[in-house]
Amino acid sequence: YFDVNDSHKLYFIMDKDFDVSIVCIPDNEIGGYEALQAYTFGETKVAPDTVRTEGKLVTIDDELMQLAISEFNWFIGENKVTAENCHEFFGKYYIDTTVGVALGDYFIFVVLIILAVIGLVWMAKKNGKVKQKSARVLATLAQSGETELVDEELSDENAKQFKKIGVYLTKSYLISYRNGLVVVPLSSMNGLYGVVTDRNYELVVREADEAERVIVQTENKVNQQWDELAALVTAISNQVSDLEYGAGREKIEGSFDITQIEHFFIARRSNSALEVQTEMTNADGTIMAPNFGLGIVGALIGALIGGVLWVVIGKMGYIAGIAGFVIIYLAAMGFKKGAKVLTRSGAVIAVIISALMIFAANYMLYVWIMTEAFTGRFTFGQILINLFPMLTEYEMIGSFVKDVVIGYGLSLLAGFSTLKTLLGKK
Repeated sequence: YFDVNDSHKLYFIMDKDFDVSIVCIPDNEIGGYEALQAYTFGETKVAPDTVRTEGKLVTIDDELMQLAISEFNWFIGENKVTAENCHEFFGKYYIDTTVGVALGDYFIFVVLIILAVIGLVWMAKKNGKVKQKSARVLATLAQSGETELVDEELSDENAKQFKKIGVYLTKSYLISYRNGLVVVPLSSMNGLYGVVTDRNYELVVREADEAERVIVQTENKVNQQWDELAALVTAISNQVSDLEYGAGREKIEGSFDITQIEHFFIARRSNSALEVQTEMTNADGTIMAPNFGLGIVGALIGALIGGVLWVVIGKMGYIAGIAGFVIIYLAAMGFKKGAKVLTRSGAVIAVIISALMIFAANYMLYVWIMTEAFTGRFTFGQILINLFPMLTEYEMIGSFVKDVVIGYGLSLLAGFSTLKTLLGKK
């Protein structure tokens, strides 16, 4: 070793092939290497366990290189290392183990922990709201003296249960229990309509005082739930006369079929960016046409935000491909914000913009890396224009192509469900 300062020193490390590296180790940690040193200098013939050390790569400057040449030649007893061949012996960097681990080194891990905590808090909050909702309904039933009547009707053999959607229909009540307890007296109902969102179907009850309550939330991809939903609406229509159906509040006479009622199901905007629809139907039955110009602008802005994340993650030394999923999601959300509705063609536009942004983000990442590597020799603008010739000259074009391919692969893997939702038949 040779001194750097009072608290740590630089050591030569040789592997079994006598390839030499330089590592900086603090004095208070050198004890972990004693067995290795004893074996090296013949103080013991017991081979030590492997020592693994981590640190930051630091460029060996000219002054340090001259010191390393002098010390190593003294150590081996001959002038084997010279200024001409020193890089072949030591390389261009040494490992500095004194550098603490930055938060950025655990960036992805920290983000996952934060997301997990947010998810747990959200679930706890949601469960709390469901319990509060059920408690309020029970308190209202108790106050009105209806609790015993509800219990009695639930025990009646004529009560109908729709297990897949979590609903009971008794002689006098409609009772939903899947997402918190909801009890609606049939006598108070004057209307029914459905809502289609990106994730589910909803059945909404309209009461005489115009209050509306969601009775059912079903996944729109589960056929059995849809069948029960249709059966429930039919059963309600058989028990409650003079109901209004759909946004148009139609009165149905004779045979009842909700598939033939115009605007029974309306489309409602949700908080998701992935609500893919042919068109947006307002509550009054009018059609909202998408604004493709603003939609494209929104998709570009969303993809650009994801592209910045790609560059930051890549610059920190991680595989940036995981950010490809974020690019796709934000592009879709951006299109929806601008166009007001995410149509199938809009989803395709968002995916195309995302694919171009992934390439552009990787391009800018390499421009940034090359600009730092050639500080004082080439400007950012020069590298921006001549990146591919420079990558070819310095044999980095293969690395660039590999990163792009990995990026697209990880984007497809991480965003498979997103792409399926965006481009799948619906």
